[in-house]
Amino acid sequence: MSIKPSIDTPSTLDQVAVGATAIVIQVLESSEVREHLAARGIGPGVPVRVLKNGDPLLVAVDQSRWAIGRHHARSVAVVPAGDEP
Repeated sequence: MSIKPSIDTPSTLDQVAVGATAIVIQVLESSEVREHLAARGIGPGVPVRVLKNGDPLLVAVDQSRWAIGRHHARSVAVVPAGDEP
């Protein structure tokens, strides 16, 4: 069963189903981790598609693919694409 968040209940990137796209609304981590993710194009307002779930997650951002550890994925608050404010 995959979690289907709504705008009222943001989820985290590790909860997004494979193949689904979510919009990042906030990175709830240290500034070092935020900068690390931002260097890969992952930050507020950015659509991220989950390609593979596990540890690490494989995600697509624009034309790039990145592996993100589950711990860091849990700190990325997202809403489903189309539900962003």
